[in-house]
Amino acid sequence: MKLAKRPDEKKLVLGSLGGVPTPGALKLIVPCLDDPALVEEAGAAAVRIAPKVAETNKDMAREAMTKVLAKAKHEKTRKGAEKILGGLKK
Repeated sequence: MKLAKRPDEKKLVLGSLGGVPTPGALKLIVPCLDDPALVEEAGAAAVRIAPKVAETNKDMAREAMTKVLAKAKHEKTRKGAEKILGGLKK
């Protein structure tokens, strides 16, 4: 991610990170939710990997999904985050 300078390059990285279901990948994705140019891609990537991360790190997944809900606008992403959060409460 450090090498990616332009938003389109960062979006490519986020797309790839969405396929890496690890806490480290989620850590790289979450700060991108603060960038308006990347928020939707970051939210989608976070929603894709959060269920796997939640198996070992519920707090990290919960924080990420809470931030996705606060920042993302895309309905599918928001519904995914809500579903994950609902599952974490059980």
